[in-house]
Amino acid sequence: MDVPSSWDALRKQARKIEAQLDEQMHSYRRLVLTKALTKSDGAESDLEAGIDLLLICYVNAQMQAWVSSGGSEMVSHTLTRHQEILQDLTHVFIHFLTQTISPSLKDAA
Repeated sequence: MDVPSSWDALRKQARKIEAQLDEQMHSYRRLVLTKALTKSDGAESDLEAGIDLLLICYVNAQMQAWVSSGGSEMVSHTLTRHQEILQDLTHVFIHFLTQTISPSLKDAA
């Protein structure tokens, strides 16, 4: 992954990854709820979603480093918002896995 050279580039990258992750999670949810996934497809989708979460964590870490090096209050506020989005997406994904995927796997076994 390229290291963005400016705060604006980091913000754009964070928004892009957040939108992609949100879209993938909705698609994943639809697939699981319609039982269109096989066990191997589920593992692949879990991996993809996990990778996207890691990517947004990486971007958030870069944003944190930017703020720590003397960013303005507005920059700090933007970072806080992206961190909240990351927490929300992580919570939704984990909740979905525990409430939907685990029972589906038990039923299939």
